[in-house]
Amino acid sequence: AAAEEAEARVGGGAAARPEVEEAMVLAREAAAAMEPERCGVVLLAALGSSLTARAPWSACEALQLLHASGCPADSGAQVRVLRDCAELSGWRAVADEAAAAAARGGIAPDPQEGAALQQLVAAARSAASDAAASSTAAEEAATALEALLALRGCTGGGAAASKPRRSGALDAAEQRQRSFSRRYSRSFALAADEAPVEVVYEDEWLLALNKPADVSSVPRHRFEGSSMVNRAVHYLGGRSPYVVHRLDHGTSGLLLFGKTRPAAASLAAQFRERTLSKAYLATLLATHPLPDSFVVDAPIAGHPQDRLRSYVPADAAEAEALRAQEALTRFRVLERADRAALCEASPVSGRMHQIRLHAEHSGCPIAGDTQYGAGAQPHPPCARLLLHAHTLRVRHPASDEPLRLVAPLPADYREGLERFGLSGAAQPLGV
Repeated sequence: AAAEEAEARVGGGAAARPEVEEAMVLAREAAAAMEPERCGVVLLAALGSSLTARAPWSACEALQLLHASGCPADSGAQVRVLRDCAELSGWRAVADEAAAAAARGGIAPDPQEGAALQQLVAAARSAASDAAASSTAAEEAATALEALLALRGCTGGGAAASKPRRSGALDAAEQRQRSFSRRYSRSFALAADEAPVEVVYEDEWLLALNKPADVSSVPRHRFEGSSMVNRAVHYLGGRSPYVVHRLDHGTSGLLLFGKTRPAAASLAAQFRERTLSKAYLATLLATHPLPDSFVVDAPIAGHPQDRLRSYVPADAAEAEALRAQEALTRFRVLERADRAALCEASPVSGRMHQIRLHAEHSGCPIAGDTQYGAGAQPHPPCARLLLHAHTLRVRHPASDEPLRLVAPLPADYREGLERFGLSGAAQPLGV
């Protein structure tokens, strides 16, 4: 009952301080009376309420209660709380919370979270240099933050401390706890990013946006913004869209969201069952003469040394060992120049980095791709990855009628084409 009441209080994004206080009362009662795995559910909801309402004083208490219950929050929540303390409560609160986090065993921030902590350190050092009365608290905050970073050997510029992997299946209690954590993470309201969006198509079921290059499709977690999802949240007046597919950080182009759960389920099924069709514009470096059209049929696995990369196994034995999945991409040359060719790329499957990896596997990597084919890139390098999700054909989830969506090429892609003497006038015809 306590869990349900806490969920009801934060499900719509509690913004009123009295509701946060009531959620914290429930959290304290749960911590005193419930077993840890169920108590964690209520505490996560209370933490979500505090972060949504930007109430760092109650968020600090929720973090402490979570630790005491054996269900500590992740590093993203801790960093968010420290930042809110700095903005809303002052350096004394930052010093106290950083010391408390260190006493709880520290955190393992990823590089971006570590960089955010380093920015807090720099801001505290700057404040400490002033002659104001708060300078002592700022100095203590900087020292405490540095100690927190040093505890796990993270300086903010390197990789996060790795978490030990456990062999074997999770026990039933931990599986339930993870399920509860995923469910109650939804009580954290997604940030609304006011950056403008280019709407390709919209109705009451769908929203299609033209994603710029170098913007993430989704946030890494619910505690940060700066992604297309966060831009869509602002555009939709605070409503969260349903994510049905993603584009790489460097890829521009068509990104489709569902606005209702049934619409999202229909779209997700079309992606999963490959009943839709999609076409990208990819500028391939002409390291050798390209035929008018060609197919790359090569299985793709996760890279054995780098989880952020994909990999084409060398042979069938390695493919089996790495559990590679089938992957096929069709390429068609639309326009040629001496050093590059503008191609239509149509992936039949949807593996991570598939078009980029298959282009490299063909011997002609995509211009601007420093991850796959860095050695073939021109000097100076391209300003962006020249890969654009141009066309998507789906069945409309409400009417079942065919719907063709097209995202125009952005200006920075056209500038990249001009560098190679390409016009970009030809358009994909495959979908």
